[in-house]
Amino acid sequence: MREDAPQEETPVESQESFVLPDLQPEEQIEEYMERVTLLREGYTGGIRLEKALNSQGKYKEDMTRALLKAVQESSAGKFTKEKGEQELEKLFAGVTFASNEAKEDSEGAPSFEHTNRSRWFYGSAEGNDNTPYSQLLFGVHCDPELADDPALPYFKALLDDKNILMLGGGKSATDLVVGVCGDTAVDPVPSKIINTDISFAGITDEPLVQEKIAEGSYVKAIAHADNPEEISEVLSSNGIEGGMDEIWASYSVPFYLKTPEEIKGLFATIKNNLAPGGTARISPVSFQVSNDLLMNHPEEVDRLKASIMDSARELQEDPEFNVYVFRPAARTTTLVIKRLKSAE
Repeated sequence: MREDAPQEETPVESQESFVLPDLQPEEQIEEYMERVTLLREGYTGGIRLEKALNSQGKYKEDMTRALLKAVQESSAGKFTKEKGEQELEKLFAGVTFASNEAKEDSEGAPSFEHTNRSRWFYGSAEGNDNTPYSQLLFGVHCDPELADDPALPYFKALLDDKNILMLGGGKSATDLVVGVCGDTAVDPVPSKIINTDISFAGITDEPLVQEKIAEGSYVKAIAHADNPEEISEVLSSNGIEGGMDEIWASYSVPFYLKTPEEIKGLFATIKNNLAPGGTARISPVSFQVSNDLLMNHPEEVDRLKASIMDSARELQEDPEFNVYVFRPAARTTTLVIKRLKSAE
């Protein structure tokens, strides 16, 4: 039998090489990072995607290049009508409903103990309800234990000296509040973080968080996310008149909003309190509904979905706003609302 001729080995560099795709017209940073991740690893989301996000070596180098490319080349103008319609279609497909109801405490008030009230900003996801803000709201995995993680300077540039509003934040993102690296040259240092919620019962703040509260850079206030006037009053009382640079709503909002009117109130809060050039992020775009409502009153479920779509379309058609979505994890859709610095 004739032996096959020896094959020339392919250099390791060639085996591991990954050519970054060009940004598509109007593609945003989060959209591009999602697309590159899927292309790079061939994953479809969830745990497999998270393993890819946590991997090191060549993957990290590729995602560093992807992040830099997206930051440098992404578009900041008003979406074309075609792009706007595409994003609304993706939002419509991404709205989900969980067939369970929000829990209540002994006094009949909403209880948040069945969701993660201590969500970190950085770190790794350990389940669908434990995805950190960096991935859930920004689509970028970041490990602060790695001093050279490329996402650290990205988040520092993005959040330094910014005013951040957390709607229904509970005890979330304490690592961002106090800084996890202990180095202001690496840690983002927001100007002010305001965390509004309908209850902070059961939350014990760590000493470092209490220090931030005492100095006034971190504020906790009782306010309803679906009441724009109430939120505006909180901001005004804290010396903020021009709106917030970042508005975040994770799980508790819209997870606990029960009526179309409350959903529309949430969007009004964002529209009225987002600064020019600011960004609002909502994730997941999901509702908790009872089995009875889901099975026997689908028209009520349709009304909830319609309230999101109507509110998103109103903003998409406003020359001052762009609306788009991306998927940071399996079965999760994140809605992003950007207010342009000037109408174009």
